[in-house]
Amino acid sequence: MTDSYWQNKISSYLHDPPHKALDIRLHESKAKEVAEKLFGSVAPKDLYTVADQTASYLTRMKLPGYSENDKENGAINFLENPQTTHPLVPKRNEYKIGENITANTVHAALLDFLEKNDCGQGEKLFNYLFFKFKNDLAQNNIGNLGELWEKLPADTRIPDHSIWHHLGLTSAIGSCLNESRVNDKAGEVSLAVFAIAPVQPFIASARKLRDSWCASLILSYLSFIGIKNICENLGADHIIYPCLHNQSLIYEWLNKKYEWDLEIKHPQIAGLPNKFVFICPPNRIKEIAKNIEGAIQKEWIRLQELCDIEKEKLVDDYFSYSWASAKLNRNNENFYAETHSLVQKLLAACKLKPTKIRKSQYGEKCPLCGEYSVIGEFEKSEDKKEKLCAVCATKRLLPEKMLKKKGELLHSAFEDIGFPDTYSLAGAKNEEDLDKNKYYAVLLMDGDKMGDLINGESLTVTYGDVVHSKIKEKFGNRPQYEFEKKRNLTPAIHSAISDYLNIFARERVVKILEELGGKGKLVYAGGDDVLAILPLKNALEIAEQISNAYNEILGTASGISISAALLLAHHKEPLREVIREAHLVLDEIAKEKSGRNSLAIRLKKRSGGDRDFYCKWNSEVFVSFKNIVTNFQDKEISSSLAYNLSKLEPALNVESITTEQKEKLFEYEIKHSGIKDLNIAKDLCNICLANNDSKNNDSNFEAPIIARFLGGIK
Repeated sequence: MTDSYWQNKISSYLHDPPHKALDIRLHESKAKEVAEKLFGSVAPKDLYTVADQTASYLTRMKLPGYSENDKENGAINFLENPQTTHPLVPKRNEYKIGENITANTVHAALLDFLEKNDCGQGEKLFNYLFFKFKNDLAQNNIGNLGELWEKLPADTRIPDHSIWHHLGLTSAIGSCLNESRVNDKAGEVSLAVFAIAPVQPFIASARKLRDSWCASLILSYLSFIGIKNICENLGADHIIYPCLHNQSLIYEWLNKKYEWDLEIKHPQIAGLPNKFVFICPPNRIKEIAKNIEGAIQKEWIRLQELCDIEKEKLVDDYFSYSWASAKLNRNNENFYAETHSLVQKLLAACKLKPTKIRKSQYGEKCPLCGEYSVIGEFEKSEDKKEKLCAVCATKRLLPEKMLKKKGELLHSAFEDIGFPDTYSLAGAKNEEDLDKNKYYAVLLMDGDKMGDLINGESLTVTYGDVVHSKIKEKFGNRPQYEFEKKRNLTPAIHSAISDYLNIFARERVVKILEELGGKGKLVYAGGDDVLAILPLKNALEIAEQISNAYNEILGTASGISISAALLLAHHKEPLREVIREAHLVLDEIAKEKSGRNSLAIRLKKRSGGDRDFYCKWNSEVFVSFKNIVTNFQDKEISSSLAYNLSKLEPALNVESITTEQKEKLFEYEIKHSGIKDLNIAKDLCNICLANNDSKNNDSNFEAPIIARFLGGIK
């Protein structure tokens, strides 16, 4: 893009000072001084006015402004009432601000900081403002605000989104309006979505754990390539979802490009989804989508070439790309939510029609994916080889190839490529020990109805929940403000969801696995999706802690939950089949049968049928199940009891039997086994009567046997 393009974008971005919340009355003069310090000029107001109004209309509601009449005054002094609200659930955050901090002292400190630092110009300056500015202000404690720099609201009356989001949204809308301007008439803005497929088949077609992990990194990296193309040709502010802050690949790219020092956390975790949402000029969407597809396809071919795959054997038709867009109708109050829903439906419709016809394959097919012809033999273990196609070979070879190329963005992601064998996950020290230790756990987790949350359908937060408490107190009884109305979906909410999911995956999930995972390995944690391979010992505790972390970060409300599948598998079962079955357990049992916000466990023994158990998180049944697992670990319950309980089944199925009588039967069996603690009887009763998949019975005796396995008794 030209220098004037970036100059106009920077001008729009700086239309408000970042500390506007501290002194709204003089924010225009302060914005002017900040702009002059950075690049010596101030944007004409007509350049950003429409964009600013549109961005505000997208994210706020009509509220009273300043008035000399205190009863009608809606202005909130943030220095006196520092408060932000959660955009997804009813939650208010209060902050402490030092007594000597004023808008003027902060402003003076900010100007002094800009005077002493060269922030660049053109594209570099814009990326500095978008990615690094707030971090520098916080880390250097400019004006003694510290981390509060990152939380300053765009509007103190409805403080559920930051000033930084408003600045970025305004600059992106302004760029679109200018780029699609015709005969000096302001242009229009389109919302677009781009997706890469397939996802699950690409990750699941693997024999080694490392192959699945590498596949998830490749997908995240290809998504990054598409996002980077938008950043370079439109600007990072155009990306609505996912949030680009604290993304390792984004920060790796910026650090290499500008020699910055942005902190990179957990580069080995695939953090970018296969689908991203952005705004763009309507007249350029076809060109942009074509450029994104071309950039991703070119990089996919290059990754294969890095693995020394011969040109004639490259697979160039594996991934398919789809996109959809629609113009934002700025005359409709709920126009963002409706436009977003429309483009998602258009995208779904596009996927029904294949964009590519795959080339015919001849000869021997790859034993892992079963789709493409093998191209040669590759290392399976130290003394064995297996035949693979170009796609599966790339997943196998890329880690070692990237380790030799320090200039590659993926280099640091592959620096720690150690993955345990499934038999070591099963607790065996060597293969001779496998007679006693044969099973491990696959943990698969997925946010419930994430599509509904992203589309705003499951949002329950109201305007009364997100406005400042002083506004609610003063104007809460006035019906014209509609505080009970559900909060409209906004780009800020999309950004917040993405930001929360990034914190959940990169900080909380990683920490939980590090503390409890033992020899387990996190395959991927991208947004609301988690896949980990674990020893049985801590698998249940890890699943519960991850579920709790999800609700702690995104909030606890109807429509916000995560479901999990634990598949207890034999170490010799093909990994690709185990992962595929874990997806079935998650989708068909945890989500459909149990109704989401649930855990489903399947014990998949090599001999005999599968054993299933499921329950809601934090329910009485789940607590009882945990207790029974602990009882087995502490050897308070004999192994035989887990199987002997099934003898109670005929008596429990009598129509006239009461719950109290059922508990008495369990107490009798417990006492007969020599156990004195009657709480164990109640817990066993709870889990055995929790769910059942057979046609005629109302009891399920699979649960104690599954608990026995998780308790360490094989």
